[in-house]
Amino acid sequence: MTTSSYGHSEESSGNVKVVHEIADNIEGFDVLVVDDIVDTGITMKFVMEYLKNIILQVSNPVFS
Repeated sequence: MTTSSYGHSEESSGNVKVVHEIADNIEGFDVLVVDDIVDTGITMKFVMEYLKNIILQVSNPVFS
């Protein structure tokens, strides 16, 4: 899954969009979510909600 909130800018627009969907069925797998730029947390929040909405059991997410 690939998301973007920066586009071609150096500042986040605040609007996260999904650029590439998840290619495979990940239900039942442990999932590691990595954010390359953590400033506002908007993208991470979006991705976690997105995963929950596709009925993925995300329990005890670890943010570091």
